[in-house]
Amino acid sequence: MRPARFPVLGGLALCAALLSCGGPPGPTAPSLSSFSVTPSSVLSGVATDVTFSFSYDNTPTPPVSCTIDGVGSVTDGRQSTLTLTANTTFTLRCSNAAGESTKDASVTVVQPVAPQLATFSANPSSAVVGTPTDVTWTWQYSNTPVPLPTCSIDRNVGTVTSGATTSVTVSNNAVFNLTCTNVAGTASKYVSITAVAATVAPSISAFLAIPSSVVAGAPSSVKWSWTYSNPQPTPAPTCSIDQGVGTVTNASSTTLTLASNTTYTLTCVNSAGTGTRQTTVMVSPPVGPTLNGFVASPTTVVSGVATNVTWTWTYGNSPVPAPTCSIDQGVGALTNGSVRSITITADTVFTLTCTNTGGTSTRQVTVTLAPPTAPTIATFSASPNFVGQGIPTNIQWNWTYSATPNPAPTCSIDQSVGAVTNGQVTQVNLTAATTYTLTCTNVGGTGTGQATISIVPVSNGITNGTFETGSLVGWTTLGSTSAVTGGHSGTYAARTGLITQTLGDSSISQTFTTPAGVTSLTFWYRVVCLDSVSFDWGTATLRNNSTGITTTVLARQCSNSGLWQQVTTSVTGNTSYTLTLTNHDDNLSADPTYTLYDDVTLQ
Repeated sequence: MRPARFPVLGGLALCAALLSCGGPPGPTAPSLSSFSVTPSSVLSGVATDVTFSFSYDNTPTPPVSCTIDGVGSVTDGRQSTLTLTANTTFTLRCSNAAGESTKDASVTVVQPVAPQLATFSANPSSAVVGTPTDVTWTWQYSNTPVPLPTCSIDRNVGTVTSGATTSVTVSNNAVFNLTCTNVAGTASKYVSITAVAATVAPSISAFLAIPSSVVAGAPSSVKWSWTYSNPQPTPAPTCSIDQGVGTVTNASSTTLTLASNTTYTLTCVNSAGTGTRQTTVMVSPPVGPTLNGFVASPTTVVSGVATNVTWTWTYGNSPVPAPTCSIDQGVGALTNGSVRSITITADTVFTLTCTNTGGTSTRQVTVTLAPPTAPTIATFSASPNFVGQGIPTNIQWNWTYSATPNPAPTCSIDQSVGAVTNGQVTQVNLTAATTYTLTCTNVGGTGTGQATISIVPVSNGITNGTFETGSLVGWTTLGSTSAVTGGHSGTYAARTGLITQTLGDSSISQTFTTPAGVTSLTFWYRVVCLDSVSFDWGTATLRNNSTGITTTVLARQCSNSGLWQQVTTSVTGNTSYTLTLTNHDDNLSADPTYTLYDDVTLQ
């Protein structure tokens, strides 16, 4: 039996087959993806610990060594102490045998700000003589000191932060001085703590309930107020009221619901003793409501149409407590003057019912149906009413009614426009003048109106060159432009700029192709300029789109003669041009400038 034979593969083919050829991978140069210094801002002249952090967007081999200018060798996360006096950019350089990568990071230097104290207070501001008292110290700065100052208070209080509480013992009135210091400077402020005599038991001289009379069974807010006999109790007592009221402070309020006259006992207690005082809250019977007026506005609505109605009523007395009110026919609970929507199909009686613990009162009002009003269209317009032939154009449809139709009608426009609402914009693409019919319909009838959209006239290659469309259709506008009355040969002209000041250029432009045999372009202009040509002007340019050459066909003009002037320039047939008619104003209110253009023709 012959031994098996195997084909001998070429070196590259054998390596590919065995997937095991080639030596170890070559070295890879480092590529830094990020480098940062934390914190990124430090105080000028203050030694600050910073951390240098960086990362690669590859795995460099062999290992890299990194240095930072002025710092030395670093590794990711290396900390160093810096003292800077100006904004500093650090350059990180990481390299191995394959190459080097660098990245910058900046540290901003912030100048220190000395503290300026605005307020300093001690709470409480008094202490019992010889009695250790917890005092909370609070202060505010009128600026933002940098760095944060360290603060201390004399009289053995020591180092404190705002809001800290320490114990002090005074034998007489004492002044405490606060000193706050940082590297930029020092500020101080003082506060006084008043020494008060030893504890005094509360002695209540008066105790009032306000109001002193409430309505039986009605929740009532009662404010409790009392005064002490001299001297004031020390320390401040805690006080409570019986009959389920509980702990109270002077002038606090409680909601009471009483059925009969009730006497309340106030008890105030401190470490020196107890004081009590009583007051009686009288109870009066409730007063039931008596309705004497009930109005629905409007009183007439359209059948089947949801209508907002305002409901108001008046009382013939002063009911106590305040009644709760509701209206039937699905209206529900509401307050006087509320608006609710109703939908009725017949004259409907609505009953208002107002109730409190004293009784109930009712009142009725009838809302009647109004006959529907058919729409009668007074005006119907399309804007713009001139469009370019075969050019998709957005048209806004607007109309008015001779009288307000009721209910609101639904409207549509023929010629494939479809359902519309007043002021809606749709797109049309016309090849000839078209008359559109608006039809509006409600349950009362139908109204119609018509509007015609005409095709913008094109004369010898120029679209709307006389502006007799009353618009700038066919022209590209920039800035403040419009079609205005007062044209050169017809009713309208193009105005660039305004009769009030504008800033910079306002222009109209049109790109057109000259017909064969045409040799000249003509237009008329009138500049209204109260300034000088150095600041305000009218000008015109003509660009040959075939050669890319732009020619100034009207040099800058500034005059106020009131006369129309003609400009004529040579053109070549079968060539694309862009004509730009411009006005420039320097935005001074004393001398606004605008330019009129008209009768743009090719000959």
